[in-house]
Amino acid sequence: MFTGINESSPFARELRGRFPFLKFSPEIEREFIASYRRLILPRVRIALVTAFILIITFDVMDRLLHPLHMVSLTSLVRFGIIFPVLLLGGLVSFIKALRAYIMPAIVVSVLVAGLGTIYIFLINYHFAFHVRYESLILTTAVVYFLTGLLFKTTIICCGTVMAAYLAGCVVTGVDSPLIISSGIFLFLMNIVGAGGCYLIERATRANYLQRRILQDLAERDGLTGIFNRHTFDVSYPRLWRQAARDGKIVAVMMVDVDHFKPFNDTYGHLEGDVCLKRIAEVLAGFVRRPLDMVARYGGEEFIAVWYDTDADRARELSEQCRAGVESLGISHATSGVSEFVTVSAGTAIAVPRRQDRPEDLLRAADTALYEAKGRGRNRAVIAASPQQQRPESL
Repeated sequence: MFTGINESSPFARELRGRFPFLKFSPEIEREFIASYRRLILPRVRIALVTAFILIITFDVMDRLLHPLHMVSLTSLVRFGIIFPVLLLGGLVSFIKALRAYIMPAIVVSVLVAGLGTIYIFLINYHFAFHVRYESLILTTAVVYFLTGLLFKTTIICCGTVMAAYLAGCVVTGVDSPLIISSGIFLFLMNIVGAGGCYLIERATRANYLQRRILQDLAERDGLTGIFNRHTFDVSYPRLWRQAARDGKIVAVMMVDVDHFKPFNDTYGHLEGDVCLKRIAEVLAGFVRRPLDMVARYGGEEFIAVWYDTDADRARELSEQCRAGVESLGISHATSGVSEFVTVSAGTAIAVPRRQDRPEDLLRAADTALYEAKGRGRNRAVIAASPQQQRPESL
């Protein structure tokens, strides 16, 4: 399905590793958890509705089958403790500002619901000698398959509830045969639930990696692995608008490989491809912050954007990129500039204003690039702003 993907892609490596312990590398794990929080919102709401139906159903059954004094206690637990906690947990899924806390909210809801159900079981047994561990089995099934908790967290929660159940039975004097029989049922339910939960999370993680691989295929240049022109055209205006809101400086550097056509004619297109890959690696090494980006802009043209920088830093980065490519030492006998492959770079910086357009800065960087070429190539030229008439050579 993913033939031809970049084998160095971290998502591809994770997919090949099959993640048997349901854990990605730290950076990908953080991205997955952030994505997973959004993914489970519908499941959380379904689990909430299911829990409310179970609460009401069992309360009605108690009122039909058991004495009033017992029902008063069980109803108090259901509607005075479990129901409000579940309702608050469910509200977290609807309030955007609180969704970052959805996982802790689910854990609290699960533990309160589980421990409350245990208490209701003990009330039923001691007041009516009625065994209702089916309520614990149903609660366990909901936790494993509907709440959206990750496997390890689910095991901890359900293990805690089951241990509390057995301890409560022993402490309150529940008959040993009942403890054994109900304990076996609950243990088997946990085995089934754990297996199902593991498979669900494994499939969810695999689907996440596959989506990210497809996203990379759409966003990345197939040869160099950096962003492609389309991704840049979509992302750059967004970054420009954010800089305008925040009052931050944006620096754009346009890069062109000097005399690349003669290089291809002399060494062949395969060597030309290798050359572009190595140049892209050099440029990517100087574009590391989350809001910075580097892309392949055309055949042998690249573009880099630095967010929240200044003229001195932009000047330094531009020169480092130029020098970094030259230091690769890729032979270029027909260059006319150097015995090695070199690049020319034009950089422009600006604080976006309301009347400015994103393409204004691109145009200024392009003008600086042509200035660098006109001055003999293998140099970086910086323009202080799109309005500056004459770029400054480094």
